[in-house]
Amino acid sequence: MWVDDRGRQFPKMKPEVYRAIIDEAHKHDLKVFIHATDLADAKDVVRSGVDALAHPVRRGPIDDEFIQLMKEHGVYQCSTVGVGDTSWIDEPVLAETMTAANIAMLKAEFGSTTEAEADAHALLLENLKRESDARCAHGAVRRRRH
Repeated sequence: MWVDDRGRQFPKMKPEVYRAIIDEAHKHDLKVFIHATDLADAKDVVRSGVDALAHPVRRGPIDDEFIQLMKEHGVYQCSTVGVGDTSWIDEPVLAETMTAANIAMLKAEFGSTTEAEADAHALLLENLKRESDARCAHGAVRRRRH
């Protein structure tokens, strides 16, 4: 599910909606992954029973409460983060599976980085480092069973 506002382009999904979806999915033994980039939203979806976050928090530094919530609820995160190297765009397999127009779009999007994008990426890496340190210091995150 996508909870955030997609760069302030759309209204955020309301908590009562994503909570109902989470509850219904769990009744059918389905795992729920949520894309939530704001810290407040990420905390709420964790409290609401999500199984995983599809991305790290990207807006604002994470705090101890967030780390504790992740541990208490056994929520894991898909840390889908690029490291600044865009050479993957020129991989032959990409040319075999995408149109030239799509590859050009990727190059335009990922090929140039503004100072704001670089700062956001640095914050993202800091958040991931903090999460990693917290998990290593306290052992494995326990998995929640439904």
